[in-house]
Amino acid sequence: MQFFMRRFMFLISTMKARPDRIRRSAAIMLFCALAFGCQVNTPGEGPNIAAAPDETKITLPDQESLGSGQIRISLLLAHKGEHGLTKQAVEIRNGAALGLKDLGARALTLTIHTTSGGADGLKQLARQEAANGARLIVAVADETAIAGLKAKAVPTIAVIPDHAPRDRKVFAFAFDETDSLLYGITHAAGQGAKKAVLFAPEGYRKERLNWLNEQLGTRLALKAYLYRSDESANAILQRAGDALAAADIIAFAGADGQIVKIARAIRSRKQASAKAVFVGHSGWPASIWKNPSLAGAVLARLDTGNLSRITKRYETENGHPPGTEAGYGYDIIAMTAGIARLHGRKGLNRKTLLSKTGFRGTTGVFRFAANGDVERQAAIYAVRKRKLVLINPAAKSF
Repeated sequence: MQFFMRRFMFLISTMKARPDRIRRSAAIMLFCALAFGCQVNTPGEGPNIAAAPDETKITLPDQESLGSGQIRISLLLAHKGEHGLTKQAVEIRNGAALGLKDLGARALTLTIHTTSGGADGLKQLARQEAANGARLIVAVADETAIAGLKAKAVPTIAVIPDHAPRDRKVFAFAFDETDSLLYGITHAAGQGAKKAVLFAPEGYRKERLNWLNEQLGTRLALKAYLYRSDESANAILQRAGDALAAADIIAFAGADGQIVKIARAIRSRKQASAKAVFVGHSGWPASIWKNPSLAGAVLARLDTGNLSRITKRYETENGHPPGTEAGYGYDIIAMTAGIARLHGRKGLNRKTLLSKTGFRGTTGVFRFAANGDVERQAAIYAVRKRKLVLINPAAKSF
């Protein structure tokens, strides 16, 4: 046990003298850490998708049941049209299966369902699982299907980002490029910036722009300019005009070749202040951030350093290293196991999920808000000498 305590101390929250309510929340993380040492031999092996091309159709049984505990979690995986399950959905399944094997096979039962019934099929399956005694429902589906999902008697988590449309009682769980962009802009705004310009590709969803503005509120004036893939950089900058000249932050929502052209034109024309900060996001490929025109740009990335804690075991089970989605699946099980050990079967409810101190896992620190959002901590990197340099590590607590 001493070995596991040393190895998995990353999950333990600081447990100084606090009010009882805070101590109980912190203790959940302690129980999660202790549970890592209880590796029970239960089925959990998933399909090997390491070498599968994106177009390969991935299939799983219609239903699986892992573990033997009294507390039941239902993981619902929706097919993406005729293509079957996405690789991301399978990764979440595999991460959850490993989490159960490591942490909760004696306390939890993980029931996994796949459905090709679209939004209606997902809703029906969720209702069925709630009626059959599930204490937590986790849904992995596209935004259209999630939008119709309701969380009534049973807490429900959807592995989607905050900005995705959904019933506000359904908890979001994912961190995507838009979250990264917001985090980067917020970091730059914290340095005294007041005005920002955002360049986004034509077709960038209006809902995401609205969400960004809502989150920034009165802290920052954000003006967006959409561009076509065949539009010249000079034409784009001409439209931005005075707003670009006055901007403290120049942000980019896309991940296409136009970004380098726009940045290069801004530098050569000196249309923006020399002090203006370029902000990118976690979806930028190296071909963008390594370009000299983006030198000094900042971007936020999810804190996934703790994925290394499960890499060896995950790779043994699945034939390839875990990605962020596998971490999501693992963390949901780790969180649930910790709550179950501390509060028992009836303690797994909306109230305990709304712990203000939050939870720690392979994808960093996270906590849920009453409006269904998930708050996460991210690390800030700056592009220096064609390398991403960590300038602000992700916080380890809230």
